Amino acid sequence: MTKRFVVLVMVFFLSLGFIPAREKILILDYQMSDPILFQQFLTHLPEEGFKVDYRRYYPSLAESDKDYKMIILAASRYPFPSPSKMNLAEKEFLKKYVTNGGILVSLYSSEENDRIILNRLLDSLSVPVRIEGKVIHDQVSGYKSNLLPSAYYINPPMLQVHKETPLGNGVEKIFGGRAFSLLVDKGDNISIPVSSFETSMRLKELNENAGIKSAEGIYLGGPYSNAVMVVAKAGKGFVVLLPRYLINMNGWTTRWSDKPVIPTGFLNGNETFENNFIKYLASLLRNKNVFKPFNPIIRWDNLKNFSETPDKIILEQGELANRPPADVYDSLNYNPDTHGTLKIKNSTLKELVTKKVRSAFFGMDKQSSNPNNLEKMCKYLKDAGFNLIEAPLQASTYSGLKNDSAKKAFIDDLRFTLSTLQKYNLKVIAGPNLPNPDYFKNKTYSKTASVDGIENGSPSPLDIEYWKDAVLPVTVELAKLSKEYPNTLLGSFNDMELYGFESLTITEAFSFDSLTFNEFLKRKKSFLLDKNIYDEAISALPHLRFEWLKKNGLLKEYYLTLEEAVAEIAGWLDAEVKKINPDFVWGFYTPGIPQSWYYKGLWKGLSSPESPVFLITYEGRGKQQVEYLASEGIYLIHCPGLLMNTLKGNEWKNCLIGFAENEDGYWLFPGYSMLMDENWKYGRNDWSILQPPKELFEVLKETNSEIETGKKKFP
Repeated sequence: MTKRFVVLVMVFFLSLGFIPAREKILILDYQMSDPILFQQFLTHLPEEGFKVDYRRYYPSLAESDKDYKMIILAASRYPFPSPSKMNLAEKEFLKKYVTNGGILVSLYSSEENDRIILNRLLDSLSVPVRIEGKVIHDQVSGYKSNLLPSAYYINPPMLQVHKETPLGNGVEKIFGGRAFSLLVDKGDNISIPVSSFETSMRLKELNENAGIKSAEGIYLGGPYSNAVMVVAKAGKGFVVLLPRYLINMNGWTTRWSDKPVIPTGFLNGNETFENNFIKYLASLLRNKNVFKPFNPIIRWDNLKNFSETPDKIILEQGELANRPPADVYDSLNYNPDTHGTLKIKNSTLKELVTKKVRSAFFGMDKQSSNPNNLEKMCKYLKDAGFNLIEAPLQASTYSGLKNDSAKKAFIDDLRFTLSTLQKYNLKVIAGPNLPNPDYFKNKTYSKTASVDGIENGSPSPLDIEYWKDAVLPVTVELAKLSKEYPNTLLGSFNDMELYGFESLTITEAFSFDSLTFNEFLKRKKSFLLDKNIYDEAISALPHLRFEWLKKNGLLKEYYLTLEEAVAEIAGWLDAEVKKINPDFVWGFYTPGIPQSWYYKGLWKGLSSPESPVFLITYEGRGKQQVEYLASEGIYLIHCPGLLMNTLKGNEWKNCLIGFAENEDGYWLFPGYSMLMDENWKYGRNDWSILQPPKELFEVLKETNSEIETGKKKFP
């Protein structure tokens, strides 16, 4: 067979739209995220001539996956846990796959189970690299971030792409977000395209005291350069390791379809890096000679002394199916030009969005006990050009409903607060928080069970009693007050990231408790009977339900069914509240834009084009996700946020104007940091500002004025 004949055959197949199996790419997402999070892969790899299969509803490898030329494994997306984890059978499969010429791209995280299995895979392939899973910090060459590497916010690394490698040409530095360290040893089969600067250090543990009281004792060593991305030659194939956040970050998310958000220098570099990365993967796929050993690390970790054993987990042996079930793939079928247009009915909210939300997060409990502080806060915010406050009522909300006298005191205090805000023409979205604090500890609700079938303490989202008891009463009172103060109180604000008590918190609610599973059985009984698996379904034990659904290709059906069930509850809740105030606004805080059936169902039931949900997150580039969700009937107003200890000077102007250009506005946390006095330099803590209060006030005032008057262009 001549080379010319082979080429003609390939051209013929390509003209028919057929790409041979070994030219296909699999993206397998253990997180089960919406495909919008992989926009860059799903858009630009096909432009390079490759077929990309995105599989989220069967988050495991199968024997037939050996036919893919490249497999991209996506780890969890902090703080949302993955419903599925790697097993040892997958490790053995990947060893054969890479040895025989496959290309494995691991978008790794620090999650213990997958980290240990991947490290065992690297050892079996004689790759002198291990995923350590420690957060890299850089107090010298790094930057402040609003990401959450621990219970406090500490400097993540500034990453450097080395010009000596094809991957990083033309890029000085890139934004790495929550990057984790790789331990490397000398070897001629590895290349390190991305590392931290030589001023970086690795954090010992992610604990609540890290970096707050003292820098002593919290670092493993350094300063020195740490590897973050590695390309390794193994057998006939390759292994590429890089953090998921380097490609798709929770926080300053980079997207190619819109302008970058400040800091532009970082994200312009990221855009170049991502373009180069796609081209680099394409070169590997085409078997071009692009690999060459390169190692800038001058300090070595001896892997002979490296060892790790599972702590609180048991590594599962598992077994690979021959091939995945049907209907477990997804595609990016959405057009941003045709997503639903908002037609906001609430005139106050519409004005906020039109002029861009300029908001701050303040606790607003019992303000009547300190009226001077409330006046001081309102005057500052008004003079600085803010127009909205997000106000959780964590302490007083539920205790205020214990009896009639407590309820009266609670409402009187809120009236006092609202009257003060009204004087300054400030808007507020307040309490009650869907999680339930101490007041509800003695209440009994059905509990959510995780993938392992073990109850995790959170109320089941499908327990209607929870919504009637923990949510509706306070929301009704807020609806009455929002009717009384229509231009001041927009609606309720629900903080979904609360700790220390049973709650519907940041969990993605992959629920397999009996209440949830039985709802699926009830709604899909005929469907399951037709497939002759209903009896199997009703006998599935809680800890086996996820695997049973996965094996039968039913995860998509399961989650869509639960999403529909939650949407119905949310729709009922919304209808009850809007009997009192049709213009009531539902507000939420989540760390990132969630992907689970619970949040999507909740917001689908609470939102419409006329009455969107108001959402604040730390998702600095949420526009594409918001547009994607609108195509699924979920309507959001989205504002990204920053910590007050993040920026200084013109950095504030650049960043906040960037948010206003790309999103619906911004929010700052914690608001009280703005009100620091002239002694701000002394006794500094993690929430401190980085410049004198008067300077901060002036830059915020000027920035807000430019945003409000429409001069919202990057300087």
